[in-house]
Amino acid sequence: MRWLTLAAIPSGGLLAVSSSEALALVYGRAYAEAAGPLALLAVSTSALSLTVVLASALTACGQPRTSMLPVLMCLPAQWLLGVLLIPAHGMLGAAVSNSLATLLGLSATLLFTWRSIGPVIGARSLASAVASTLLAALAIHSLPPSLGAWVVLKVALGFAIYGVALLLTGGFTVAELSHFRRGRHGRRLSG
Repeated sequence: MRWLTLAAIPSGGLLAVSSSEALALVYGRAYAEAAGPLALLAVSTSALSLTVVLASALTACGQPRTSMLPVLMCLPAQWLLGVLLIPAHGMLGAAVSNSLATLLGLSATLLFTWRSIGPVIGARSLASAVASTLLAALAIHSLPPSLGAWVVLKVALGFAIYGVALLLTGGFTVAELSHFRRGRHGRRLSG
């Protein structure tokens, strides 16, 4: 879970900061207006992926009812926020309502998981991941806009900056990275 969290946070953050360039690459400049909502939905999707995995862990630990509680919280929150935000703000309001409801669900799932299983990520690793993502996002945001497939290299640079910052801030150590590369039984992972 820790490794998934350390990967999900920058995935959402770096896609969010490069959303207009990603939209231009895939759909063309005509969809530039959707960059703001896409940025929010990138964060929301990363949060949703963590929520689903945590809910599966709760179910695997014999607590399927507990894993459903965040969904029961998210649905009314999404509906209420949608009713309030979509008429006034259109697709941006829909993205805000989705993001807030998903982050509420993730928070609840993290709480339930922490109480049932234990912490999935330490405060230091989480703070390091968030700070490293912000640094990487700021770095690639300060670069000139990328045209075409160059956005892929720009995001890859963001991940490289994130990885170095994560190492420097203690989010993970070189020993952990080496252990991860070797796999469970001391063998190097392939592919």
